[in-house]
Amino acid sequence: MSNYKEENICMIHHSQIVAINMDLNSDCQLRRYCSKCLLEKTYDGTIYINSEVQEHIQKIKEEYLEKKAYFLKHNVGTIESLQNAIQNIKVTFSYSLDKIFENLSTEKIRLQNQYFNIEETLNGVDLNNFHYFKLQSNENLFQIESFKSLIKASIDQIKNNESLQFCNQQIENLQEDDEVLTFTRGFNSQESNVIATPSLKILCQMHKKQIIAFDMNINRAKENRMACIQCIEEIPNSYTSLKTVQDKWKKFEEFKKNKYQQILEQNKENKDQILEQLKIISEAHNEMNLQITQYLNDYCQSLNQEMQQIFSQMGKNWAICQQKEIFDNIEKLITPTCNQEFSKNISEHYANEEKFVNLNVFDSIKKIRETLKESFYQISKMIKINSNLQIKSKEIQICEKLQSIRPPFSMNSKQVELSLSIESPRKLQVTKDVVQMSLKIKKFKLNLVPKSVSLSLQITLPSKLKIDKQQIQISMVSKQQKIRFENIIEGQKVTQDQNCYALIFDHTNNLLVAGCGQNIQTFKFNSGSFQSQSVFGQHYSNVTALCFIKFNQFISGDAKGQLQFWKEESNSWKQYQKLSSEHFEQINQILYSKKFNQIITCSNDKNITVLENKNQQVNIWACAQTISSHQSNVCSISLNDSETTLISSGSDKQLQIYSRQINFNLIQTIKVEDIIYRLQFIEDSSFCAQIQTGIHLNFYNFNKNQEQYILNQTAEVQNQKSCSQGFPIGICKKHSMILCKHGTYINVLKKMNNQIYRTEQSINFDTMYLYGALTSDGNYLVTWDYRSKQFQVRQLIVN
Repeated sequence: MSNYKEENICMIHHSQIVAINMDLNSDCQLRRYCSKCLLEKTYDGTIYINSEVQEHIQKIKEEYLEKKAYFLKHNVGTIESLQNAIQNIKVTFSYSLDKIFENLSTEKIRLQNQYFNIEETLNGVDLNNFHYFKLQSNENLFQIESFKSLIKASIDQIKNNESLQFCNQQIENLQEDDEVLTFTRGFNSQESNVIATPSLKILCQMHKKQIIAFDMNINRAKENRMACIQCIEEIPNSYTSLKTVQDKWKKFEEFKKNKYQQILEQNKENKDQILEQLKIISEAHNEMNLQITQYLNDYCQSLNQEMQQIFSQMGKNWAICQQKEIFDNIEKLITPTCNQEFSKNISEHYANEEKFVNLNVFDSIKKIRETLKESFYQISKMIKINSNLQIKSKEIQICEKLQSIRPPFSMNSKQVELSLSIESPRKLQVTKDVVQMSLKIKKFKLNLVPKSVSLSLQITLPSKLKIDKQQIQISMVSKQQKIRFENIIEGQKVTQDQNCYALIFDHTNNLLVAGCGQNIQTFKFNSGSFQSQSVFGQHYSNVTALCFIKFNQFISGDAKGQLQFWKEESNSWKQYQKLSSEHFEQINQILYSKKFNQIITCSNDKNITVLENKNQQVNIWACAQTISSHQSNVCSISLNDSETTLISSGSDKQLQIYSRQINFNLIQTIKVEDIIYRLQFIEDSSFCAQIQTGIHLNFYNFNKNQEQYILNQTAEVQNQKSCSQGFPIGICKKHSMILCKHGTYINVLKKMNNQIYRTEQSINFDTMYLYGALTSDGNYLVTWDYRSKQFQVRQLIVN
């Protein structure tokens, strides 16, 4: 401690050190100055106050640490790549590669420790000891070279294997810089020669000398902040240099500029979003208005033609009528309730006809309502509530509630109301009106001449509300991203004449496996381009299901219920097991449970089978459980993220949910109106299901109060009435995207900001015999359809 105090005392004047000379060529003992020294050496050009020197030293330390961190992180990343490569081929060269892997782990830990040691050492360097400090990297260079030699020697033992060429290339990427930590003056010498000590053309009121520093103490009077060299002598260690203050001011101005720029950009973005939503509302209204008008015109035209035909047959001369026709007419006339029965029958007939038209009209109005609801939600998030609003509660939650709607357009005149209202929650007390938004459709009476439907949108805002405690601000939100798939291989179609009922990507998305008739074909896949690798297979019927279980192993199932297990060895796929007795009809889907090391299959034989590999050294799979709770074909199955819940759907119009105990136990059955060909878990406690003839994709969530799954939302999708099995639902959590086949369409849905899924794109293939696969990152979609007999690749576009 005494040495430290001596270093901070001027050896000439015995006063406290306030500045340092950064010229390393000068005498080390004469580089520290007190305020009296400063008076003598003001214009020397090498004098800097302690705060500036400290900043300069800190900058040198940070630059050195950044360079070291780059090389160390580079080496750590290279070693991690080597670890992954070695791990993949570890099965073949177990002993040698285990040793290499161990050495790599040890070296990785050494490098990581070295980084932390350097950082800790640098923390101890400051303005009092930096000139003594010097760090060499010779030892590190020697260790890296020794380590490289060791690894190369180990790899040379098995170098005849081509898979290890990658390892040798990565080893060469290991490097170490020879940077030496030295502290130099580093200030701009050119500026020093022009102005020795930066100053203002303002004189100190007390000493009549140029201002070279400022007092940044917040309690100091504004007019007393400027200081000359004599001010610094009188009160040392309380001033900040002119250069430092000017740098801070520049940073502050840059900060202000960025803030103003952000406000301008956000304002423009909000304006564009609101105008876009208004455009969407207008387009939806116009489109549905034309559609409703077309429905009504078509119905009226059809009704007029039918009436004209009936009227033309009236007044017919009985002399030319058939005997049976005359008897039927007389039979009607002698019936006492002839008029009543005719009125009842004709009313029921045309009421049913009218109901069909009304449903079409109502569906169109529902679309307008959904568009308005989504646009209202988007706009409401971008509106800033006036700061004069006063609300008694601190917490504000906005509820969105859609009032119930009566069936529209009956035979007698009815008024239809669609309303969107924002209600105050239990904790919110608003002193005046609540914001309301209502959509009213004026009275409409159905007759032979259709009347127009008018829509009016009213938004009523209170003139002034008061907030007792806290201001409310709704932050501006980022624009909702839109997604779509675009075909990227026009003119480069990949023809496949054999029926392709199953496709799947491996875990890296670089290998595509397709079931082509009774054969299996593999393709190298890179950024949307195909390259055929191999064709093989031992199935005696069409391949209908595929599933990867490891990076070099997959399972195939066929239309006769046979399962075949494949493994890649020496760049070729070989079958290592075949199961023919677990199912006796078509395999529809295969899942792999990584956590429990199980394979789950479903089939048209009404069964779900769970396979286990109890002895992994032998690699033989056997049946552990058979689930037979469905009454017909089991079309689709799915596991949740934790692999504790299994769901299934069948031709018996049932959704079944199973919980994993030791085995899977049935805990819930949901009856639906038609067959569900495909379903998929989205999250751990929510899934979606596609009903064959429906126009919606249904979403189910687990209700903790009821302890069961319930339907909580639907999303409208395109469909062509009928559908076929195959092509499981694709999920991409990265883009909040669902990809689902329905009839002749592939529907692409995205989760909106209000947590509601909406169809963003519907791709029509004009055939329901359509199959495909989505890469795990959601960037590419590969399909095969019966109409084109071609593989097609589409790329995801996000904007």
